[in-house]
Amino acid sequence: MSDSWTVSVRDGMCTPPPHRDVGAYALGVLDAADAFRFEEHLEDCLPCADRAVELGRVAAVLARYARLTQGVDPVARAGAGPAMDAVAAGRRRAWRRRLGLVAAAAALSAAARATARSPGPTSGRPT
Repeated sequence: MSDSWTVSVRDGMCTPPPHRDVGAYALGVLDAADAFRFEEHLEDCLPCADRAVELGRVAAVLARYARLTQGVDPVARAGAGPAMDAVAAGRRRAWRRRLGLVAAAAALSAAARATARSPGPTSGRPT
């Protein structure tokens, strides 16, 4: 992640790279060189040190959760399967309804064009 130490400018704001890397450091995803540089930064930056401690706790909770739920489908565990099936069925019905309305509108449009092109009944009198 050595490219993360370049200054990033987004939405008109400049985020100094070391401050931006506190989350990656807490999760342990920085490579060795970036982790070393960030640890040097932590010695002088109390706000980043505080954030690293807070995010370290979050990372520990996430790691524990990952171990406890390993191999468990979170959707099935939450019982969301039937609800998701119901939502999907409703979306399919809505799609079919919209498709039927589009087909009816196309048929009406074609009929209106055909009616507009055909000559009306003649009364036998020249016009």
